[in-house]
Amino acid sequence: MNFFDWQYTWEIFPLMMQASIKTIYITLIGYVIALVLGLFLAMARRSAYRWLAFPATGVIEFIRSTPWS
Repeated sequence: MNFFDWQYTWEIFPLMMQASIKTIYITLIGYVIALVLGLFLAMARRSAYRWLAFPATGVIEFIRSTPWS
C-alpha cells in the first residue's frame, strides 16, 4: 500500500522549483533592506546629534522589545 503519489509529485515539481526561486529572491531583498535600515539606524544612534540619536534609539528599542511569537 503506497500512501505517496509520485505522479502528483512530479507534476508539481516545476511549480515548486519556481516558488523556491522566488522565495530565495524575496529573502535576499529582505536581507538587503534590513542591512541598509540597520546600518542607518546604527549610525543615527551613535550620532552626536541628540535629535537624531533619540528617535533612532526609540525605533531600535521598539523593534527589540517586540515579541516574535
